Amino acid sequence: MRKSYLKDLIVSLIIIVTIYLLGLFIWYQFSELLLQIPIIYKIYNLAMLEVEQKSVLGLSILTFLGSLFFVAYPAELLYLVYTRIGYGLFYVALIMLFYTMLGQSINYAIGYFIQEKFLYKFVRKKKKEYLGSLAKYDILFIIILNIVPLPADILSLLLGIIKYDFKKAMKYTFIGKVLKFVFLGILVWLMNNFL
Repeated sequence: MRKSYLKDLIVSLIIIVTIYLLGLFIWYQFSELLLQIPIIYKIYNLAMLEVEQKSVLGLSILTFLGSLFFVAYPAELLYLVYTRIGYGLFYVALIMLFYTMLGQSINYAIGYFIQEKFLYKFVRKKKKEYLGSLAKYDILFIIILNIVPLPADILSLLLGIIKYDFKKAMKYTFIGKVLKFVFLGILVWLMNNFL
């Protein structure tokens, strides 16, 4: 039983890393190709200008892109930067929460699609086992991974792959993200008042 679990864990990690690296490669190739289209290039330049000016639109763009599983950067830093330059704690958290949840929904959909098209045989055999293991700790597991400052965006992809209930996945992700922003808000408040 233990060897089987370890083997499944290793195979799962290899699949996750492969999907992540493939996503990075596709994103890089796709973005290079897209930038050759004049209208896309103009939109890209406008978006980058918003990001450089640290506008609300820039925050929205960075938050959305950062919540996609194949774009890795810590959104927590955005929260700290935008609140330090004068945007309100609640305002920044609300914007980031909306665009993070949008990105998580897309991650889930990509995982669902990948499973349907490419991983069906592997996941079909193990789906009941994964769902059974996850059912014991699903709420705690999903919420905690969305609180800690780690890239938990891959979690939504994995939940899509195993066809975990979408509403539950998004509900627990939302709770975890809200708690994360509450903790970050307290951290910023402490930094502003005591440092």
